[in-house]
Amino acid sequence: MLPVTGEIITEIEAVEILFELQAKLVAGGGVCGAEGAVWLSITGEKEKKAKKILDEIATEKPFAL
Repeated sequence: MLPVTGEIITEIEAVEILFELQAKLVAGGGVCGAEGAVWLSITGEKEKKAKKILDEIATEKPFAL
């Protein structure tokens, strides 16, 4: 295994960086393919724009080779 260096950015930090919004974890976990999923509460001036983009990401088909 090769070491990989870089800065770790969580989903919460990503929302704050990309959309300049405040994000808080509401729930996490999941079953039936949603393992590792998170529910975030976002607040700020750009909520609608962020929701549109995040909804597109959330409904994206799973990656497969």
